[in-house]
Amino acid sequence: MAKTVGEQMAIINSLHKRHETIYRNYATKMGFAEMSFWVLYAICSYKRPITQYELVRDWGYSKQTVNSATMKLIEEGYITSTDAGTKRRKKMLELTEAGEKFAEAVVYPMIFAERASLNFLSVEEREFFIDVYSKQMDFLERAIAPVMNK
Repeated sequence: MAKTVGEQMAIINSLHKRHETIYRNYATKMGFAEMSFWVLYAICSYKRPITQYELVRDWGYSKQTVNSATMKLIEEGYITSTDAGTKRRKKMLELTEAGEKFAEAVVYPMIFAERASLNFLSVEEREFFIDVYSKQMDFLERAIAPVMNK
């Protein structure tokens, strides 16, 4: 087992890249752009219409990236964008009937696979993983902030 922080960091980063690759390969295999997959995935995960702002805020994507993927999904007929009825120009993104069918065939199998994989861990292990990973991300954001704010 890795003993130094550098060795452990390399393992963590490798696992993180492996995680990203699983999703990227899945989206590609299903014939879909990765970002478009994530927009649909987010809508399915929230189980309600969502705003582009929520995708930017909660998922860490840039406004431009989210907007491009959203426009493509609207053009393809998978989602609709309607006025949220607020003072700001927020649009609610929602699956169309074609989007629902596509999600059943492509998005939900990934969600079910994720749940199945997590079920191999105990409740305590899942909670520990979330706590530790969240804590490390918080510390990473704090540690890099001085460089980012230059």
